[in-house]
Amino acid sequence: AIAHSTPANSRSRQWHPSLSPVQWHLGHIGIVEDFWIRQHCWQQSDRHPSYSLLFDPTRTPKWSRQTLPPLTDLLNFLQEVRQPFLRWLHELDMFPENESLLSCGWIVAMVLQHECQHQETMQMVRYLMPVDEADEFEVKSFLDDEIALAPASSSEFVRVPAGELWQGSDDPVWSLDNERSPHRVRVKEFAIARTPVTNAGYLDWMESGGYERREAWSEAGWIWKTQQRISHPIHWRDRGGRWQQRSLSGWVDLIPDRPVMGVSWYEADAYARSLGYRLPTESEWERAATLDRDWDASACLRDRGDRFDELTWGETKGVLERSGCVWEWTATPFHPYPEFRPFPYREYSEPWFDDHYSLRGGSWATHPLLRRPTFRNWYEPQVREIFAGIRCAKEIHG
Repeated sequence: AIAHSTPANSRSRQWHPSLSPVQWHLGHIGIVEDFWIRQHCWQQSDRHPSYSLLFDPTRTPKWSRQTLPPLTDLLNFLQEVRQPFLRWLHELDMFPENESLLSCGWIVAMVLQHECQHQETMQMVRYLMPVDEADEFEVKSFLDDEIALAPASSSEFVRVPAGELWQGSDDPVWSLDNERSPHRVRVKEFAIARTPVTNAGYLDWMESGGYERREAWSEAGWIWKTQQRISHPIHWRDRGGRWQQRSLSGWVDLIPDRPVMGVSWYEADAYARSLGYRLPTESEWERAATLDRDWDASACLRDRGDRFDELTWGETKGVLERSGCVWEWTATPFHPYPEFRPFPYREYSEPWFDDHYSLRGGSWATHPLLRRPTFRNWYEPQVREIFAGIRCAKEIHG
């Protein structure tokens, strides 16, 4: 029998209906690693069936994830899973070149990327906690000074010429199923903002009545905003007419030149449309991000000597400056690419090809391994708890 703790501490509390407690994510990371490496690749039996049930998102609904094992038990479990895995990697000469999950180390890369994604989700949970409770966690940002931006104008646009894009990835290791298969897309000429929308730009829009401008909002967005009484980004608060934003160190006065963060697709779409712009499509975003640049995640990794925390492509991708500070909503619903094949399991991408929208670029909390121009994130249009912002696009006339 497994001892379970009551949700008395911040790590085991559910701070939002759509997000699991931090402590649940720790257990989930462990069972995924154990399932794919030890059980599937090494053909060993499940030694933790109770954990496998509790930390399986398909069998344990989010509302029931607050009664969890003590943290010490979870940490011991993670050590038990990881130590033999690390020893095996150390002793391995090379990965096989066949059709197995171990081919070229693909499953190892998948497990690593899975953990990186949950690291960011735990940061999202932390941002919803009271400051004094969130401070107990060790925080790591993959950008200097969290999401700092040099002063820049989010209204400056750059023209992107028409051209053919090889969209998606054929990297056999550093790609996930929804990034494949690569396919050719013809992209018309368009213009895209050099930088994401800043706090100052978004505040101007708010103060000019952006949330009340009915003609800028989609029908679904207007209903959502009205019912939920949305009037500012989720990570902002008004203190006597002085706006503040949540940061790693708590609440601070709004920093004008940082990108706005914590807005839904509905808000991003309304902002862009009210100014005569629009959100870029996925194809436009990827073309702008890869214009005149050669991006190769595996080559970057080799060049850095497998030091994952130091892997980075810098702040500029193609013509998109400050990419990687906040996730950027696109106008494109999350959908499968041609010849999509679920791999290694259906539940990673396929169930979400419905009412979700794609985001690109990564945020300050995204591990550098995931900040590649083909990586696709996805959320429903009303979700605002993610570290998401806005980059506008517009048509070229004449």
